[in-house]
Amino acid sequence: MKILLLAMPDTGDWLDHVMRLPNLAIVSMAASVPEHDVRVLDLVLIKENLKQELERHLEAFTPDIVGMSAMTFQYDTMIMLASYLRKKLPDVKLVAGGYHVTLMNNEIADETPNVPLDFIVRGEGEETFRELVETLSITNRNYGTIKGLSWRGSTGQWSHNPERPLLNLQNVPIPIRNIRLETGFHVLKKRIDVAETSRGCPMLCNFCSIRKMYGATFRPFPVERIVEDLKQLESEGTEIVFLSDDNITYDTEHFKSICRAIVANGLNSMVYSIQAS
Repeated sequence: MKILLLAMPDTGDWLDHVMRLPNLAIVSMAASVPEHDVRVLDLVLIKENLKQELERHLEAFTPDIVGMSAMTFQYDTMIMLASYLRKKLPDVKLVAGGYHVTLMNNEIADETPNVPLDFIVRGEGEETFRELVETLSITNRNYGTIKGLSWRGSTGQWSHNPERPLLNLQNVPIPIRNIRLETGFHVLKKRIDVAETSRGCPMLCNFCSIRKMYGATFRPFPVERIVEDLKQLESEGTEIVFLSDDNITYDTEHFKSICRAIVANGLNSMVYSIQAS
């Protein structure tokens, strides 16, 4: 199947003058369905001429499935984009994922029929999205068995399948970044990309969405997988790596092992940016 994965264009306006960051989620989703024809498009790179540039890409690549990732402040844009895609491509299947739709899936379903979505992928999306694409690829489709999926039936009524257990990160493939339709991510004109070395944070801060996504957990990726991912980034000319972990220093021994592996593999020519408590 032909799959287009989109990240929303919304950012703080002042950030556009100094940086354009890529979305990690959509290249991670792409890696979960490598047997399909997948392209990813970060709309932040074409936001100044969004409609014109998006139409250009849709003329060159007409998808069967469009997956969209959006945070809360990007949700309205995603819905407007979904409405546009529904009119332009009436048969396309529209899938939404990310923190906002995970936490607000019941409220979103209650807005029917005003929400032009077919599916909501809740929580970690790699396995749920893979199973959804496999189901859409066959004739006899049974969405009810896909854990972590909310879906709209033929009558327009939404169903919410049981939650999916947290993934074993040893089985999560390395993101596929070379299928991006637009490039040019930067911070102060230095080439930047995004990676992760762990998921989750056990802290119970009441302002944070992470514990609603992963619970009070911390799961590290294998160091070997991290090194392989960073090697790919270096080979592509990346100068700055933003490690998007929720709390990368929570497990100090794992963090130390990452630092040692970066040095041992000669990957310390890149600048690393992190967020931590």
